[in-house]
Amino acid sequence: MRILHLTTSLSWTGGIETYLLTLLPILEEKGHPQVVAHINGDVRPVRQVHHVPSLGKGGRTAERQGYDEIRRLIAKEKPSIAHVHNIYNIGAISACLQNIPTVVTTHNYQYICPATTLYYQRNKQICRHSCDLRCFVAALTKHCMSPYPQRAIKQYRRSRWALRHAKEFAGIIAPSGVAADLYARAGFPEDRITVLPYFCSVPPAMGPSVAPTTPTVMFMGRVRSYKGYDYFIRALGLLPSHVRGIIVGDLSSKAAHEIDRIASDAGCGDRLERRPWAGRESVAAVLAEATVFVFPSIWPETLGIVGIEALSCGIPVVASDVGGVREWLRDGKTGILVPPKDEQALAAAVRRILESDKTRQAMARNGLALIREAFSPEVHVRKLLSVYEKAIRGSCSGKAEQGTLPKPYANQTDGDAANADGSKQHD
Repeated sequence: MRILHLTTSLSWTGGIETYLLTLLPILEEKGHPQVVAHINGDVRPVRQVHHVPSLGKGGRTAERQGYDEIRRLIAKEKPSIAHVHNIYNIGAISACLQNIPTVVTTHNYQYICPATTLYYQRNKQICRHSCDLRCFVAALTKHCMSPYPQRAIKQYRRSRWALRHAKEFAGIIAPSGVAADLYARAGFPEDRITVLPYFCSVPPAMGPSVAPTTPTVMFMGRVRSYKGYDYFIRALGLLPSHVRGIIVGDLSSKAAHEIDRIASDAGCGDRLERRPWAGRESVAAVLAEATVFVFPSIWPETLGIVGIEALSCGIPVVASDVGGVREWLRDGKTGILVPPKDEQALAAAVRRILESDKTRQAMARNGLALIREAFSPEVHVRKLLSVYEKAIRGSCSGKAEQGTLPKPYANQTDGDAANADGSKQHD
């Protein structure tokens, strides 16, 4: 089958992007030609790549443009199926839904949450409801959607549109049971949702990592409040003075200053090292410097790719019990689960592993066994191809054609253009 992927970025800096860049050549090798529509990034792994800048934009004009561009692309490339990833242009998605069987992966919550994260930045709480008019109140009081009205309206329209047209997708792929449940509760058809965790792009180590001479805890990820990096720093401050910490992430000058400030307040500034993103070829080497990997996220992670990478390197993980983390963090087996936003619990769990090399090695071996069993590329690709085949069969038989498809953007005029959900809005 010929597969069209719609995504924003093909860079190696994020977990989702790395997953996709690793997946595409595997599918090619199995005889399934890949076509990618994207905005920017590394195009080398794929032969058929199309630059479509409108994919990352919202608003009536961009949506009409995205619709036309993707419809022409489908006519030219003749894919068997479309696979939608993190796309903000609902016009482009409409073109897929109207022309070929379409599946979507719920990499985050953008199709049920305007802010994409189900997370309130102001009070660091998880949102418990899907997209409705309460989102605008929350944007003002709890800081989730954009504070700029025009941008917030576009974000809201995207999620509302997706909820209205959820039944048009021939398949929905969720990286974890938690993500699947949240999408089903929001209105996506449960019988079309498949739980399919990401595979690990870091090959599993032969055995537990060799513990560094100096006990070391590590955080790797985006330096954002919802990733809980500040709890990692404060937990380091509670650990013995001979334990050092490493933060690896997208370190802007503002982020670096904030890290230094928190570390100074926590009394661990002299033993916390900051590092920029590691290149994909060096991720395993960087992770190998850790005795324990810490995953302190406080939003409902759809899975947590960097956590399975740490396990694949033979390193036990201490992680917040949020979202889909339980898919790979088996408490007491591959690491230790702790309540989110609790530096005391993080420090206690890390200390427990550091104090017993026997415990560390047992958890590392269990983690490696889990990666080989459940997070290998072979297991993932086999199930993914099954989802594609089922979606194509269902669409051919008419079973996936429920609800009302959005009005084609090509039939709209500038003077009286309806949005994809049938309403009238201004950019």
